[in-house]
Amino acid sequence: MRQTCAAAGESERRVIDRLTKRLHISRNVHQEFEESMTVGQRLADRIAVFGGSWTFIIIFLSLLLAWIVLNTVVLSRLGKPFDPYPYIFLNLFLSMLAALQAPSS
Repeated sequence: MRQTCAAAGESERRVIDRLTKRLHISRNVHQEFEESMTVGQRLADRIAVFGGSWTFIIIFLSLLLAWIVLNTVVLSRLGKPFDPYPYIFLNLFLSMLAALQAPSS
């Protein structure tokens, strides 16, 4: 074993030394990457995870349906729908949401 260590390069000697001591040879690059992320990057990742979840999709579809029912059925019977069909205000919000969620190049 000593002859092998003597003939090996510096990096090989470190690997053999760590193996004989039963230590980890590799490092956790994922942990190092996460530790180097800024607060803004962590926040963006959390928002992206929520934006693609089933929870978000169900809440979003529920709000769209509520908006349409409120403006089409309830408020039009009162004669005061604030966003009548074709829902221009709703389209504005959907366009802004799409712009925020679009991947940047």
